[in-house]
Amino acid sequence: MKEKKSCRPYLTFLFILLIPVFTVADQKVEDQQFKDWMNSERTSFKKYMDKRDTEFVKFLDANWEEFRISSGLVSDKAPKPKLIPKAPTLPEPVPEPKTDKVISIPEHKPPAIDFKPPVVRVKPLPMPDDIKKDHKCIEFLFLETPVNLCFDPNFQSKPVMHFNKKSISKFWQNMSLTDHKGFVQHVLKLKKEMKLNDWGFHFLLYKSGEKIYDGNRNMSLLFVWFISSKAGYESRVGYKSDQIYLLMPSQNTLYSIPFLTIKGKRYYAQYFDQQPVKFKKIFSYKGEYPGADRLMDYSFKDSPLIAMSSEKRDIRFHCNGKDYSFPIYFNRNLIHFYRYYPQTELQLYFTAAMPKETEADILNNLKPAINGLSEKEAADVLLRFVQTVFAYKTDADQFGREKFMFPAETIYYPYSDCEDRSFLFVWLVENLLELEAVGLDYPGHVATGVKFNSDIDVIWEETKYTVCDPTYINAEAGMAMPDFKNIKPEIIKKGG
Repeated sequence: MKEKKSCRPYLTFLFILLIPVFTVADQKVEDQQFKDWMNSERTSFKKYMDKRDTEFVKFLDANWEEFRISSGLVSDKAPKPKLIPKAPTLPEPVPEPKTDKVISIPEHKPPAIDFKPPVVRVKPLPMPDDIKKDHKCIEFLFLETPVNLCFDPNFQSKPVMHFNKKSISKFWQNMSLTDHKGFVQHVLKLKKEMKLNDWGFHFLLYKSGEKIYDGNRNMSLLFVWFISSKAGYESRVGYKSDQIYLLMPSQNTLYSIPFLTIKGKRYYAQYFDQQPVKFKKIFSYKGEYPGADRLMDYSFKDSPLIAMSSEKRDIRFHCNGKDYSFPIYFNRNLIHFYRYYPQTELQLYFTAAMPKETEADILNNLKPAINGLSEKEAADVLLRFVQTVFAYKTDADQFGREKFMFPAETIYYPYSDCEDRSFLFVWLVENLLELEAVGLDYPGHVATGVKFNSDIDVIWEETKYTVCDPTYINAEAGMAMPDFKNIKPEIIKKGG
């Protein structure tokens, strides 16, 4: 019997051939559907944005009330010592065989003395072709760093002369009708490229506003309020007679900054180029702009990338029978950046980054003084460095206000007090000795604790920290200032 040929192999082959055809065709349909969906979403989003601004303008037209302002929190009500005691001068140590861990410091490659971060020049983001030619582009210096910005000329509305709920809501309405989205994207890109934290970003916005509004402070603050809200930050404004106040909540506690409290949340007045000004009452509102709920974060994960203006400080100190002398270079523009930085929690200063150009100078020049010493001996050298290089003066006497200084500022200013020296000492211990160090917060005084690998006069048994006081002159590790010897301090760790 003749066997019939099956058509199944041919059908199978044909089916296999058709699979890619169907797949490609289906993919094209899916791609088009995705594009249609995206276009629909963009249209819906635009309508939502327009509706959001329309509703917010209506809200601003009606919902203002007078608030009482708190003058600002005090970080420590106990007075700081006016005069710092000196520990008894101990004989110069006689070298002995080391019984505990010996310090071996790795090389930190220093940059050239004329080190300059790359100048930040970010090209404006592309604008839609139909309005690109209408946008105005400016260049200005932000902390001596050239910045390019392009914006809708309609940003430059007539300055508001008399502030009330109507004039402020009108400002928001006018700005919401401009092409502001490209500008918001651009300044957020600048924030990232310049390594600015939240306060630095708003400082940049404020300086941009000054340029756009010819130095008008009130208009600049209104501008920051609008752009900040569009960038997702929770912010509001208030007014009193002829003055606008920018008010923003924070992840961190701020001190000496006036604030108003709404629903248990503090809204701090923002100052970028002057000391905080006291005021008692203000008109503002309780609502929020929808979608703007990001809180300010005042921590520093990176040192800002800004143009270099190099200055030098000559360092001299004596320890273990030797004299040490070397220069430290720092960026003066960074000092200007820190000048009016809001005073915040101690922990943030203990974790702040040191600018690279200063970091290399300090670490490499202190390395010869501690190489080969035991942990305790090396810590004593670092203590003597911080205790004797920097003259003591309280913030009130030097600045007329309380100001916590970042480690780079302590290197720059002629005077410093207890917390400033403690921030610097902790940074030195962690980066040179690779030991855990913490802050010790006493009433009216700040010192540090170091966790050595061997027990050395620990503060109390459960923590194993040894007190190291960078302000108590001539004191070695384990010696507490007499007035605080029997007081248990609060421990300030990096993790909170």
